[in-house]
Amino acid sequence: MNLRSPHIVLALLLSAAAGAAACAHPPRPNTPVRIPLIQATLAPTDVPDARFPTAAHELLVDGQSSPQRLALLAGVVRRQFSRAVQRFDGNEPVRGLQAVRGALYLVRAGELRSEMFGPDAARALDHAYSIAAQSGEEGPSLAFLHLRSAALPPGHPDQTRIAARLRALADWMRDTRRKSNVENASADAVAFADQSMLEPTTDSLEQARSMAERWISASLDFQSTATPGPRADHDQMLEAYRGTRTGAMSVAGLYLRHGDAEGALRALDTQTMRRITPPTFFTVLQAAVSSPDPAPWQDLASVYMKAADNDEAEITVPPGIARGAAWGTLLEAYRRDPQSYDVARTMAGVLPQLGMPDVSPLVLLAGVQAGKDPRTLTDAMRLVLTVMAQEDAAQDAPSAARVYEAAQPLLAHADSVRGSMLVEPSTAKIRAFMGSIYVRAADPAAAKPVLEQAAAAEPSLQTFAMLAAVRFQAGDPQGALDAVTRAVAAPDARESPLGVADAWLIAFQVHRSRADVEHAREALAAALRVTLDATTRASTDTTRASCERMLARLAWFYGDRDAWSRAIQRMTQYAAADQRAQSMALIETASAALLWGDGRPAREALLRTAAGDVEDEDLVYAALWLQLTERKQGIRESDIVRNALTSISTNESWPSALAAWGLGKIDDKGLLARARNVSQRTEASFYAAMRRRSNGDTSADADLVRIANGPAIELVETHLSRELTTSSAPRPWGQPPVQLP
Repeated sequence: MNLRSPHIVLALLLSAAAGAAACAHPPRPNTPVRIPLIQATLAPTDVPDARFPTAAHELLVDGQSSPQRLALLAGVVRRQFSRAVQRFDGNEPVRGLQAVRGALYLVRAGELRSEMFGPDAARALDHAYSIAAQSGEEGPSLAFLHLRSAALPPGHPDQTRIAARLRALADWMRDTRRKSNVENASADAVAFADQSMLEPTTDSLEQARSMAERWISASLDFQSTATPGPRADHDQMLEAYRGTRTGAMSVAGLYLRHGDAEGALRALDTQTMRRITPPTFFTVLQAAVSSPDPAPWQDLASVYMKAADNDEAEITVPPGIARGAAWGTLLEAYRRDPQSYDVARTMAGVLPQLGMPDVSPLVLLAGVQAGKDPRTLTDAMRLVLTVMAQEDAAQDAPSAARVYEAAQPLLAHADSVRGSMLVEPSTAKIRAFMGSIYVRAADPAAAKPVLEQAAAAEPSLQTFAMLAAVRFQAGDPQGALDAVTRAVAAPDARESPLGVADAWLIAFQVHRSRADVEHAREALAAALRVTLDATTRASTDTTRASCERMLARLAWFYGDRDAWSRAIQRMTQYAAADQRAQSMALIETASAALLWGDGRPAREALLRTAAGDVEDEDLVYAALWLQLTERKQGIRESDIVRNALTSISTNESWPSALAAWGLGKIDDKGLLARARNVSQRTEASFYAAMRRRSNGDTSADADLVRIANGPAIELVETHLSRELTTSSAPRPWGQPPVQLP
């Protein structure tokens, strides 16, 4: 980012004109009132998820007021509230709050309509209020309560509860204002400014301005009467210092949140405000009003963004104002020149923080197309990949897919210049990554064309291996074998011998499914040879642990239990110093122990790792597999299982639901009801089937066969289902070509 005039920041934060004494305005009543909504007939534009990026981008580019734009704004805001609810329901409070903030930031003072709330707004705002209230944030609590009240019909039963909360909050604010005039005024200024940033009404804006002016007046009064020296009250001095040093920027920020430089200029154009306003800041505001040039808005955005990131709260604008003003000024800079890559890049980085990651690629496009510098395209591609990775890390595959779809024009542009400039990451890498997200999300049908396109443009071991697994699941065994052949011959195959071994195991499974014993034996032998070679070349304990993991799997396929035990012991030893390797060792040990029907190795593994060494997500699966193994053995459930399951955090997460099922707190139907995607539903079906199977219900095998052939090809449960329903003993693959270590 290279926003203009960095010297302005220093001038704004460290210089202020000397102020004269002023009389403090009496505080306005703290009793909030229901926000006024403009009542007008408005038919919100329908904005489904697929249309959201282009609709939101249209709003960002064009800020002109018109009935058509207002209808589109209503549709986008409604959709954003729905997205917030999805995030809250998925136990993602932080991401849900980001989406709520994004919905409200799109609306400026005077634009709020009742039609913008939609069917999900009340729930979204209720969740947002709970977070703000628990954090003790007065202003956001006020805003979310007001908005939630406005989102409900006047006679709704929740209105009484909201009114009670508003009264309690007003009492709290009154009771906590028992300090000096300047401290009380500062607290009110911050609270009502934070409210104004989220509650886009002119009444909220004017109330915040009034409170900010009272803070400034109280600050000037204190400075004119305070006696310098050790007897001066430190807290009052600090608040008075902040009031005179940052008060002008705070007042202006209330208006700049809405892109209203004229309003900010009017608010500062009084005798008192001019005395504490840095001249440079006033000049930039004047330029923002009079010039179509985006430069003044870039300067303002830079100032407020730096203030929002400043840890020294004593000398900067309150963070709520800084965030809101940074958004409003950045948006105005973007609207004045959407082809400026500098501004677009900053905007694209902010949008994911407001729950709109799929709009980022469209914001970048014009700037990339207008520029000749290949570095801008590379930077844009990196940002797209980063945003996709963030959504994937949040386990929000649909959101990552929307980012990918919105990036198609950008990827097409990158393809059009391929050969004339080097772009890294390439379009093939981005497509391959999206394919991997689809695979993990149990959507191999969506993954297949993306992976094929990526593999054709840029052959790689990982891409072809994923494609082989996808084709196998789709009932195309020959296509899967062709992909394995391409995978092991890929240019990067030599760099990943264990990846090659994994590819050969896919070929083995394909041949096994076709009862082709000879070729299955050859594929298994090839996987063993590659793994043994990788073992001799391994230079770190983490790599050695991964090699032993593969040897343990091969021992299972060969039916050599002693070799499996030896590999498990070595893997455990090598994994001791690496938490991620410990998790890998635990998962491999417990899952294979279920296949062998022997809980002893899994019990030992859990004893070593249950003391906080692994994440809940890994611990709960190992505990459940051991529980199922012990049931299969007909032995009493060990305390190790119960202790591990009891240690799982109790919340709305999926590991918590699995632990509750294992402890008998919810039944099979209850577990399935907690599942929120295909992968989780597959897991729920697996555990329900395995419990029935351990009780002697042979019909459970039909469910396991469906899971084995289902779309969740990356799940360990799918692998377990396949092995439990297809493996035979003794194995027909014969002896390994060399003795297993």
